[in-house]
Amino acid sequence: MRVGPYVLRAAANAWRIKPARGSSRGQGLAEFVLIIPVLLLVTLVAIDFGRVFLGWINLQNMARIAANEAASHANAWTSSERTAYQQLVLGDAAAINCDLQPDAVTGAPVPEPSFPVSLAIGQPVRVTLGCRFHVMTPVIGAILGNTVNVGASAVFPIKGAMTETTTTGSFCSFSGSPVTDDKLPLTVTFTDNSTKPIESRIWSFGDGTDSVTVAGDSTTARSTTHTYTDPTRTSWTVSLSVQAADGTHCFMEIKNYISLAMCTVPDFTGRPGSDAPLLSWGGTYTGTITYQPKKGDPFTSPAPSWTVESQSVTAQQPAPCGTSITLFEKKSGGK
Repeated sequence: MRVGPYVLRAAANAWRIKPARGSSRGQGLAEFVLIIPVLLLVTLVAIDFGRVFLGWINLQNMARIAANEAASHANAWTSSERTAYQQLVLGDAAAINCDLQPDAVTGAPVPEPSFPVSLAIGQPVRVTLGCRFHVMTPVIGAILGNTVNVGASAVFPIKGAMTETTTTGSFCSFSGSPVTDDKLPLTVTFTDNSTKPIESRIWSFGDGTDSVTVAGDSTTARSTTHTYTDPTRTSWTVSLSVQAADGTHCFMEIKNYISLAMCTVPDFTGRPGSDAPLLSWGGTYTGTITYQPKKGDPFTSPAPSWTVESQSVTAQQPAPCGTSITLFEKKSGGK
């Protein structure tokens, strides 16, 4: 019996082994399983960097809030306000899962503000904060460690009354005028405003001078004056202790009650007269400038340079804004 070619071809096709339908699906699943760790790693890295970046933004806001608090209450760390300041910073740090770094000098749990010039109104207060953020990604941990340190700082001008009042008793109080000025000597008139008749009182002016005891309850006895002259100080604490006629006692203290407005002493260059140097003290300068040329040397061109001599001010250092200074013409190669 003869078999035709079409029959043989049909038989061969019947015996051919066909591939399984699910083999391509299995290959895709295997590739997906291999790429899952990479996708997971990329996702964790993105999450970690996002957490740190968001934490840095929040840390910047924390520093601004803390600096504003310190600028409004410059004595916060010496009174009950210090607790409110610390709770403010610690609460914000906890909200962003930040391990707040302690103060580098004192070891306090919350870094304290710094006042590079003075406590006078308008002067800067700086708050610097540091946080540690824990990472979740092993690769980042292997490279940077298990934590990432992030820092932020903010500077605000002191903008409130920088005083802290302590009172023992309820009937004593005092006032002074003026309580701030821009130059020394600074003479202040203090008035005892106690609400009871006073038998005697003791004034302390905070500058190292002896306390003053005044007896009686007349208008004259209730008022006293004191002159501040120490150029190394920018603020003074004043206290009043009184004994009333009925035998009761009262004490009142105001920290940094008297203060000087401070400015930064500039460098001086240029010619006197219409070409006198433009002074920028970092504040409102109210003092007078006197130019003193070399003996027998009139003011000529080129413009001479100037130096401050025999005075308690130094260029680029703080000084009371009302300080009067004399500029001496420098000689060639020196003064």
